[in-house]
Amino acid sequence: MHYLHCALGYFVLVVTIVFALKLTDWEFTDNLHNGLGTVTLFFTILGSLSGTVTAATMKVYNGDKQWSEKERVEKIAKIHRWAGYVMLLVGNVTCATGIGYYFGHVMNEDSRKVLSIVSILTFVFFVMIFEA
Repeated sequence: MHYLHCALGYFVLVVTIVFALKLTDWEFTDNLHNGLGTVTLFFTILGSLSGTVTAATMKVYNGDKQWSEKERVEKIAKIHRWAGYVMLLVGNVTCATGIGYYFGHVMNEDSRKVLSIVSILTFVFFVMIFEA
């Protein structure tokens, strides 16, 4: 499962970077959606790097002294965990703002902008179920 987690993490990293560079045309702050997409990109990179450092530390490092309060691996793993949660949250808010922008400005169908709220609520619902 660890190797699957690593493979999927790197896949998400590559896809996020490729699509960010392909779609933005280097206009990162044109609107809220683009700004949040840039934040998502940075948290994706942080999550991937912290996961790599966590795995390498677990593989190479023998551990702290017995009297230390916390292991170094636990500290790095906590950064990886929180970066992952923030990446998921900001990524889904980015998708929701993209949905709102698309239906509001591109399609001119304001009635479908509510799908952005449905998207966020569905995400929160699934996170609560899977974390419980």
